[in-house]
Amino acid sequence: MVNTIMKKIIGATLIISIIILGIVLLSGQINNSTQDSNSRLVRPTAYTPAIALEEKVAPDFTLVDQDGQEFTFSESSDKISLIYFGYTNCPDVCPLVLFNFAAVARALGSDSDRIQMLMITTDPQRDTSEVLGNYVELFDSRIKGLTGSKEQLDSVWAAYNVPFEYVKIGNGTDYLVAHFSLVLVIDKDQVLRFAFTPEMSKDEYIQGVKSLL
Repeated sequence: MVNTIMKKIIGATLIISIIILGIVLLSGQINNSTQDSNSRLVRPTAYTPAIALEEKVAPDFTLVDQDGQEFTFSESSDKISLIYFGYTNCPDVCPLVLFNFAAVARALGSDSDRIQMLMITTDPQRDTSEVLGNYVELFDSRIKGLTGSKEQLDSVWAAYNVPFEYVKIGNGTDYLVAHFSLVLVIDKDQVLRFAFTPEMSKDEYIQGVKSLL
């Protein structure tokens, strides 16, 4: 019981710190080539996001999905993307985000094929493709879980300025991952637009996504 409580306390404290750090980093420091970003910016909409991002083209990447298939981000340029960095053993914020992903998919109905919801692991040691597949299936089969080699993931984490830290619990091998927990919302031109937090309501997620359709 004490160990469980300590996990939650440590996890909550570190997650809050990571969220704050993530907002600072995302204020204008995502590493990518902005050579053609000006021509790809989307006009303002009626939706006013709580966390607006500097509009620039999102970095491309190639990873592996839950079915073991290669996934390249730039090949889905006709879809709105929700990108989240998390892990399947996450005790708190990750389930909140995926519940909201599922709510968005249900609310959009037939328009759900116009978006893609991506969870990129921050814990590749435990999150195999199979583990990711079983996990996202608990929420909605339309959510895609992504992993990859150390080199691939290091590249993605660096490109998106994703901070995280492995935190050992007790004297055993168990650990938490204190990780960046904002959901990055990217339009059909693959331009970063705004971000959601795990604590935002499903209605906020739905309204934000609908504003880009």
